[in-house]
Amino acid sequence: MKHITLKCTLEHCFMRKRYIFTDKDSFYYLWQLDFSEYGLTIDITALRQNDDGFITVDNPRVEMLILYLKDMLETKNSTFVAKFFDYINDFEFQVEEKYIATFGEKFCNTFLVEQDREFVYKNKYAKHPIIDFEKIKKRELLFFKQPELLPFYISEVGMQVTKEAKLLKDSKEIDIETFWTL
Repeated sequence: MKHITLKCTLEHCFMRKRYIFTDKDSFYYLWQLDFSEYGLTIDITALRQNDDGFITVDNPRVEMLILYLKDMLETKNSTFVAKFFDYINDFEFQVEEKYIATFGEKFCNTFLVEQDREFVYKNKYAKHPIIDFEKIKKRELLFFKQPELLPFYISEVGMQVTKEAKLLKDSKEIDIETFWTL
């Protein structure tokens, strides 16, 4: 774990937050923010998925992220810092209309969005925003993108959602009503 502390006073309610990102190489980056009288401390931990869940790993990209945050936020005012994290916090996955039409809004809002946003459950099937390290190098404000949402595995019911908008349970297609029954 590596961290950075920014000397700032945030002008609006700011509490402890956690964000989880991935990269194209399947590493996870857990950002933990903690605000105190000393400023805002951001801890970044790199993780890798294994059979038992997740393990902490060394990854040089963590240092890149720390330098990015330092360059982007260290000299900015508290309002800018708060807006930077509000942007991350407010980011929502965009679900294609064809999936909403097929499965309904309730299904899409429950399963095709970022389900483990703060990495509390450590759901290994959850989708998370993907860090674009080329954008990090260029110091772009928008440094992440949405992952491909499908295919997706719903572990609670052992079901696969395909790109073709099909629900598969035990390799057999089921309809949305059967899904909700399960």
